[in-house]
Amino acid sequence: MPQFDSSTFASQIFWILVGFSLVYLFVSRFFTPKMKKVLSDRDLYIESILSEVRGLKSDADKIEKDSAAALEAVKTASAETESKLTTAFEEQSLKEKKALDDLFLKKTQEESDLLTKSSEKAFAYALDQMDEMVEAAAARILGSTRKAL
Repeated sequence: MPQFDSSTFASQIFWILVGFSLVYLFVSRFFTPKMKKVLSDRDLYIESILSEVRGLKSDADKIEKDSAAALEAVKTASAETESKLTTAFEEQSLKEKKALDDLFLKKTQEESDLLTKSSEKAFAYALDQMDEMVEAAAARILGSTRKAL
């Protein structure tokens, strides 16, 4: 095998060094600048996206804080409205209950007055009937005593 012949080692080392030097120069002159440019463009693109994401995140945080504040304001307003409505409902209920109580008392008083008048009429009629019966009984008794005398 000629590559293991020690007399050709020097020329092999020379051509390996020349080949590697040429490859190194070629790669360093052409590929490395292009790769550096691609990597720097990629880093700039990633950084621009990250800065845009940071901006959107800060906007989202602000919107979240604003919506939380608005939600708290709505909850407070809702609680106040509910309290006002409950109070108004209770007041209205009390007014209606008082009106119904007054109406009930008035109707009860009217019915009591009608009952009193009716019972007074019935009592007066009963007294008149009793007077008539007493007079009729007295007339019979007097009539029968006169006949007996």
